[in-house]
Amino acid sequence: MMRRNPTRHSRRTALLVGEGQAEVELLSHLRSIYTSDRQGCQLTIRNARGHGAGHVVKHAIALKRQAAFDRTAVLLDTDTDWTPATRVLARRHAIRIFSCTPCLEAWVLGLIDEPIRHGWTTAQYKERFARRFDGPAHAPGLMGAQLPRAALDHAATRDAMLPQLIEWLTASEPTGAAS
Repeated sequence: MMRRNPTRHSRRTALLVGEGQAEVELLSHLRSIYTSDRQGCQLTIRNARGHGAGHVVKHAIALKRQAAFDRTAVLLDTDTDWTPATRVLARRHAIRIFSCTPCLEAWVLGLIDEPIRHGWTTAQYKERFARRFDGPAHAPGLMGAQLPRAALDHAATRDAMLPQLIEWLTASEPTGAAS
């Protein structure tokens, strides 16, 4: 009597590239809160190590070519190298863009009801973030300690990008590259 091989189901794969360590810290924290290994999608988070929005998108394209992910997204700042050409390149390669204007620190401060001051520079937001949270955004564990699920759930009712990012993280099917 022949034995039947069990049917193997492949898991969906997703790549999420953060511009720097601060973005990776936040994305890892969001993954730990909103996803589980049983959801059927293998999520990979990578660090582009800075150098602006254009570099982040190009880094995501290179990683996508190496491993053929089902869907890809980037979380980046708009303060450096944020151009229409960058957006077109991402769209051409089906990469979803989550952009923080002008930087991640400003977006996170806005999530916790800190007033966003138009005209402030990235350096000013980073300084304000460090004072508010007693450390820089890239400090290990800082996002987890300062942004519990209850605060994020509350922020998701007021912020436009956070619910989209959470939905992208938790989706098991490929989604479009709209940005």
